[in-house]
Amino acid sequence: MKDEYYLHHTCQPPDILDIEMAVQSMNKNKSPGIETIPTELYKKGGGLLLNKTHSLIKGIWMEEKMPTDWKKNITVPVYKNRRDKL
Repeated sequence: MKDEYYLHHTCQPPDILDIEMAVQSMNKNKSPGIETIPTELYKKGGGLLLNKTHSLIKGIWMEEKMPTDWKKNITVPVYKNRRDKL
């Protein structure tokens, strides 16, 4: 219980620089997730999108509740014209 209290009261939400670094570290040319937003849009979105993303992440951090859609994942195998077919 003490560790839980310590963690809850000492961890700060990510600041905008943390969000910016996370966006810049995202891989290009990847398929968008279930939200259908391509990585390139996050990278080219500029300050307004960065601020909105930061506000969203900070709100989720403070509420300690992850949106249920963020827990979904879709995996689609893609045939790349190689020897082994699916």
